[in-house]
Amino acid sequence: MKSLLTLAIVLASTSAFATRARVTALGNAAHLVDDSTTYSKPATIFSLSDSLTIESGKTDLVPGTDASTALGAEALMIRSAGDAKWALSLGHDDERTFAQRAEADANNAGIAIIGQQNPLEVSYGMKNGDMAWAGTLVYSNFNNKVTEVKESTMGLKFGAATSTWDATVDLGLADKWEAGGAVNDEFKGKSNVAVRGGFWVASDMYAYADVAMGGYEVTDAGAVVSEVKTTDITVGAVNTMKSEGNEFFWGAGLASSQSKDSKATGAAIEKASSLMLPLIIGVEANAASWLTLRGSVTQNVLIQNEKEETTTATTTETSPGTNSTTFAAGAGLKLGKLALDGSILANNTQTVNSANLLGTVGLTYAF
Repeated sequence: MKSLLTLAIVLASTSAFATRARVTALGNAAHLVDDSTTYSKPATIFSLSDSLTIESGKTDLVPGTDASTALGAEALMIRSAGDAKWALSLGHDDERTFAQRAEADANNAGIAIIGQQNPLEVSYGMKNGDMAWAGTLVYSNFNNKVTEVKESTMGLKFGAATSTWDATVDLGLADKWEAGGAVNDEFKGKSNVAVRGGFWVASDMYAYADVAMGGYEVTDAGAVVSEVKTTDITVGAVNTMKSEGNEFFWGAGLASSQSKDSKATGAAIEKASSLMLPLIIGVEANAASWLTLRGSVTQNVLIQNEKEETTTATTTETSPGTNSTTFAAGAGLKLGKLALDGSILANNTQTVNSANLLGTVGLTYAF
């Protein structure tokens, strides 16, 4: 009990972070509905109360250096207007844009690709009976007129949902970075499209699928050095058991990834593929009326095949691969209309210190 009280005091005195700490602690399970899931499923805003979510983090994420977009500072506000709802997000980096720029930066030495600058997302939707729909505009723009470095993105997301199913189409309309002048380097996303959806097969079983296709092109000193096309497919199901506000869930999926660089030469990776069978187990339980504890473990089981090829040889081929077990845990503090979430331990780290305890923390206020 003393440990729980200590945790509550620390949570209450920590700077704000958002509920992505909750989603992270629960292994990003596909059935979750939270403020942070509105970025991949716009119609989710109709399953949430009017609220303001504030997330602490880094001011400027660097692709190829920072691990993920979950490290950045951002905020999300959701408000109702009759049968309509709208949402405004500041600072959220698009996950696919970030991942592609990070990969391009890592595979092309000497090209310092920056991430989105001051990204903005605006969502609006309506509800008619059991069905809700919403659309999101994604936008960022940056221009350094001295160094001639520019960055811009634009995208559209359309989603619909009922009590039994949800579907979303994610269109990347523009994604570009360039360093002009004598440098003459460029990154350009190409025809990125994602379609995702889910269906409650039963009251305790959620089935889902996600298909993403696209690619990018990298220019170094005016010459195209990388032209990548990718296809990622994920299907799976999650079984959940709820009782008195507590939840235990487990699920399994099949994830396939294919990538080909038509401009690869020498030791550069020309083809990469993977096939995984991820299993997730998680729990979220009320330790007290004001405190919720949560955690999850994920691991690829039975199938974990990975292969990388250059133009002349196979450099990596594992079937199955190395250990993939991932652990996450967190806690949530409820204070009236305020919800404060935070991480407890870093992945597979059993040491509680300033780097791990509450490494991610968030605050949500319900209007």
